[in-house]
Amino acid sequence: MLIHRAKPPDGEADSMRPEPAAAPQAPDVRLRFPVDREFPVPESEYPLLFQPTESGRPESALYGSTRTRRASKNRLVPSFHEGIDIRASGRDSKGRPRDPVLAAADGVVAYLNRHSGNSSYGIYAVLRHSDRAGEFFTLYAHLSGLAPGLAVGGRVAAGDTVGLLGNTPADIIPLARAHLHFEVGLMLNARFDQWYRKQKLVPDHGDMHGWNLVGLDPLEILLRFAAEPEFTLSEHLRELAPAFHLVFRARRQLDFFERHPAAWSGEPYGGPAIFMAVSENGLPLGGRNASPEETHRLGRARALVVDVNADVLGRNGARLVERANGGWKLAGAGERWLGILVY
Repeated sequence: MLIHRAKPPDGEADSMRPEPAAAPQAPDVRLRFPVDREFPVPESEYPLLFQPTESGRPESALYGSTRTRRASKNRLVPSFHEGIDIRASGRDSKGRPRDPVLAAADGVVAYLNRHSGNSSYGIYAVLRHSDRAGEFFTLYAHLSGLAPGLAVGGRVAAGDTVGLLGNTPADIIPLARAHLHFEVGLMLNARFDQWYRKQKLVPDHGDMHGWNLVGLDPLEILLRFAAEPEFTLSEHLRELAPAFHLVFRARRQLDFFERHPAAWSGEPYGGPAIFMAVSENGLPLGGRNASPEETHRLGRARALVVDVNADVLGRNGARLVERANGGWKLAGAGERWLGILVY
């Protein structure tokens, strides 16, 4: 099942769309499918290409609020899946996958996790790519191993082998459901590692932690690259509809907007508050100085959810916002997300 995002109501989000900025020198990057398989394929063949969870529901292999998790013994809630899960196509005599995992674009190795038990991603690699939209990342998880010679800081070309499709960590993913978990995303804050250490959390993956890499829909992006020769990631980011808007206090300009200046509108940040459009899973889509009226509405609160687009928020699997007193507020996950963003 291909999930399409709703368009924003007429006029509602237009004010949050930043004016086109002067393009940086980096060229537009085009992404390829990260395994050597025929792509695109008809939607009817998705069950042959994508690996669902143990639920068996085909949509659970795709991006978005396509899953559920157990919140308590008798309560299931929607869960957000940041990428797509691509199933194995070939196996050896012992049932182990043989599919090489390939770099989706030219880039630089940003991070390698070689120890399966250190993360629910198992063995994984993160590549950094430079694009006119700004720096973005691709993540390749649940690998059985990394390509020989792959090292942080090394350059890779589109189609180079990153590793081998697998089922790490094996205590979570059975061999029968081996797959590549593939993400395309942006980094919230280049100071994340400092924030993480301040919380005294472990294990430490530096800035390449799942909390700090906010995913876009890889399938939608790959399909558009395949169908539209002129499609760019910049265009995709401009078209995304906000799930909610937020007014919040910040002591300084966000690191995110410093690295993605095209997403900022109007005058440089002068305090005391920012008005920001946000995707369902927490990607800043546009920001500007909050108006005096918006700042007044914020009062002494840290943050104020101004409005929610229920069609875009959907099942709300990321749980950044929740209903409260007839309106909306940041949930626990949202408070943590904002703490990372403003650090």
